[in-house]
Amino acid sequence: MKNEEKSLYLLGGVLIALLAVLTLKQNFSERPRSIYNVSVIVNDSSAARWANARRGMESAGAEFNVDINFITLYDSNNIGQQQKLFEREIEGDAEAIVVSPVNPDGLKSAADAADARIITIGGKINSDKVQTKVRADDFTAAAELAEIALESGKDFFILSENSDASNIAERIAGAQSVFLRNGGSVEIFRAAGTEETAAFLRENSGSERAFFIADEKTLTDAAAVLEEIFLTFEVSVYGVGGGPGVISALENNLLKAVSVPDYFAL
Repeated sequence: MKNEEKSLYLLGGVLIALLAVLTLKQNFSERPRSIYNVSVIVNDSSAARWANARRGMESAGAEFNVDINFITLYDSNNIGQQQKLFEREIEGDAEAIVVSPVNPDGLKSAADAADARIITIGGKINSDKVQTKVRADDFTAAAELAEIALESGKDFFILSENSDASNIAERIAGAQSVFLRNGGSVEIFRAAGTEETAAFLRENSGSERAFFIADEKTLTDAAAVLEEIFLTFEVSVYGVGGGPGVISALENNLLKAVSVPDYFAL
């Protein structure tokens, strides 16, 4: 198992161990429970990025008599969908909820009214009911990558998917602060999907601006078309993300530098 896979697996176990302790401290009923129900709601439509953490959660869950209900969205970073799922799990039999929130305010009302224990990963909920937070510093990580990107100039396009996800907003703010502080200029483009990302890159590859991509999906979409673009232009692309397509583009020098978001190695 690769080192990053180990860290994801181990943290999954740590989270459920922590939740089990919190849950056991609260007297949910007068007689002891044999099984405790924990719901995990992520902000992705695919569980691929969470696969190792999920294995860790399920392994630790078996040890602590915790039944894990792992839930993805239909559309990544869709706050409306996440609200409905979050409310459903609160109204159901979940005694604790682990959630990767799309933004700080979308789940606040439901969290304020919840009896279940709540832990957030990779984001926050503006509620005093949140018991524990496991969170990366997206602003700083993006700012550090932006410092590296200055090797390609001071003027940048910042691309991201068209969402209100708080972690993406913080990455944009972090990168923008570095570029502007160094006398550069920034144009922000919100991509509505794969085809729009590809079209924007093709149309602007002749520009003197470099590209900074602030989220995993848009970086993956960009990596898929960079080989074609390099036949005509040599472009400078930096981004936040990971996965086979991104790593391949990095190895083939189609991407200048990448910051891999790791909410689990904290």
